[in-house]
Order: sequence, then C-alpha cells, then structure tokens
Amino acid sequence: MVLLRVFIFMLTHNPILLVAVKILDDIAVAIYTIVIVLVIADLAQDTGCFNLFLDALSVSSGIGYTFSNSVTGTIVEKHDFDYGFMFLCIFGIAGFILLCFPMPETLISKNIF
Repeated sequence: MVLLRVFIFMLTHNPILLVAVKILDDIAVAIYTIVIVLVIADLAQDTGCFNLFLDALSVSSGIGYTFSNSVTGTIVEKHDFDYGFMFLCIFGIAGFILLCFPMPETLISKNIF
C-alpha cells in the first residue's frame, strides 16, 4: 500500500485522486492497527504481558514516526518532494521485508480432526 501511495503522490497533482488515496490510506491504518493488536495478543498469550508489548510497540512506532517526519522533511527541503517520497518508499519496502521474512507465524495450528 505504501508503494502505491508513494507513486500516486509522485505522479499526480489531481486533488480528487490525492484525497481518495488519503482515504484509502486511513483505511489501511485502521486495518494495520487491528492486525497489530491481534498479533500482540497472540504473542502475549499466557504471559500476562499484553500491555507491555503493546506499549513497547507504541513507543517504538512513535519514535519511528518522529524520525520519519524529521528526516523526510530535511530531504524535501534540500531536494524535492519526489526524493522524500522515494525515501519513504524505501523504508516501506524495508519494513515489508522485515515483516515477511524474519517474523514467524504466531498462530500454532491445532489439528481439530
């Protein structure tokens, strides 16, 4: 989703399309939030550390958002919006790779038959 959003922001200046992409982005954020809570609930099952895991993820996300805005703003000031969006795209790809490969499946399959 990040890649598609970045390329649309880079290639168009149509306000209607930009608002539509922003609405889709907000829907993606809602889905992301629900999935994160479910994964943390799965990881923290029977440990009593759900709030600790959720708070640790919230703090690390907040730090990431802060650095993202600061660094991207600096890139946009020195170069252009396209370079700022490409920077965000690269980190979106890196996050996707980190999510897909090192993170194992957390749900233990239970054979019901």
